[in-house]
Amino acid sequence: MAPDPSRLPLETTKMRAKAEEKTVEATGPRSEEPPVYVGVAADAVFNTAELIEKILLDVPFRTLLTSQRVSKQWKDAIAGSKEIQEKLFLRPAKAKGAFRKFSYLLDRHELGDLFDVIFGPYGRDSAVEHIPFESVDRSKSFALQASLNPLFQNSLEVMGLPWDRAEDGEQVALNNIALVNHIAKTEKKDMPTLLGKVKSSYLDMFLSQPPAEAVELCCGDRSRTIRSNEGIRIRHIVAACLEIKMSMQEEGIEKKKIVDYFRPGSGRFYIDFPGILHNQELGPAFLFCSKTGFGVEDPRSKKGVIYDD
Repeated sequence: MAPDPSRLPLETTKMRAKAEEKTVEATGPRSEEPPVYVGVAADAVFNTAELIEKILLDVPFRTLLTSQRVSKQWKDAIAGSKEIQEKLFLRPAKAKGAFRKFSYLLDRHELGDLFDVIFGPYGRDSAVEHIPFESVDRSKSFALQASLNPLFQNSLEVMGLPWDRAEDGEQVALNNIALVNHIAKTEKKDMPTLLGKVKSSYLDMFLSQPPAEAVELCCGDRSRTIRSNEGIRIRHIVAACLEIKMSMQEEGIEKKKIVDYFRPGSGRFYIDFPGILHNQELGPAFLFCSKTGFGVEDPRSKKGVIYDD
């Protein structure tokens, strides 16, 4: 704490006053104006939409969602960026690749017991190989490499092998309690809003990238096939859940039990995507996997794999 000038010795006070007079003579009187800000050039660089876009593209999904609230400039940058809108599942994206089903260049009978050693007790003799989307042979079966909206989770992520999922189709479940609560609160009168063009950032998100055009939603013993030529959005999922919830209410099922049906981990609510072999009437098969190394080869001949359609 600075000493009280009134309590200082007289000589000290006089000396301080003379020193201040000399300072004023040398530098001029003190200005009350604030210092001039010299960071204008830095602001011009760091406030550009291009730089904000590059930074936000590296931000995790959930953080990116809330970044829209930082400022109007950030919100405009997010809304105006094609790449960010694709990352947020708000704009359709193209498939990054595809997977084809293959069979090994092996003779099961020739290998005998060695076959089980190589491929396990289930005698798996096929796999899937990742290929560029541009090289897909449309006359043969394939699965698209896709990304699942983080508000959902892959039900078979732990136990499901890529080739099983490519054949049988992906099964996903809700993974967001806030969305469950929204479904629980949604009423019949909200249906026009859900199916209309009212903008809501999370309702407008696609279920997957690239967007699936048809899926089957299952809840207990009830199911709904959802179709949209422009891609399935979360608003379509919520609307289908509302239809199922209304049918449960009409049957006299308690509200608490209805909500429990949709809760993450309940095992009673899931969404089926088509696979190479099953549910092909729903459209092309999807495989939610970011890995690209599912090609396999004959462990003896090293000749690679052949297509088996």
